[in-house]
Amino acid sequence: MQLMRLKAMAVFAAVVKTGSFNKAAALLGISRPAVSEQIKKLEELLKIRVLHRSTRTLSMTAEGEKILPLAQTILDSLVMTDKVLTQDELCGKIKLTATYDIATRWLLPKLDVFYENIQTLNLTLL
Repeated sequence: MQLMRLKAMAVFAAVVKTGSFNKAAALLGISRPAVSEQIKKLEELLKIRVLHRSTRTLSMTAEGEKILPLAQTILDSLVMTDKVLTQDELCGKIKLTATYDIATRWLLPKLDVFYENIQTLNLTLL
C-alpha cells in the first residue's frame, strides 16, 4: 500500500510540475492513461481529491496543495536517482548511522580508503 502511494504521489508531482497529464506521462516514461490511473489511485488511497480537472483546465485542490511538497520530494528523489545512476562519478551527500561498536571496529578503519576512491561524496556519521 505504501509503495503504491509513493508512486502515485510522484505522478501527482509530475502532473503539477508539467501542467498536464500528457507531459507528465512523457516525463515519467509512462502512458497518459497510466498517469490518470495513478491520480485516481492516489485520491482513493488518501480519500481526498488532489486535482480539479476538466477537458481544458487542471488545478490543484486545497488538499493537493498540502501534499504537493511531499510529492515533489518523492519525484525529486526519483529524478536524482536517475541522474546518479547515469553519472560516471558518484557525488552527493550520505548520512550514515551506526552503533558505536560497528563504527569504531569496522567503519572508521575503512573510511580512509573510501575517501581516497570517492572524493566527491560528503559522508556524515550520525
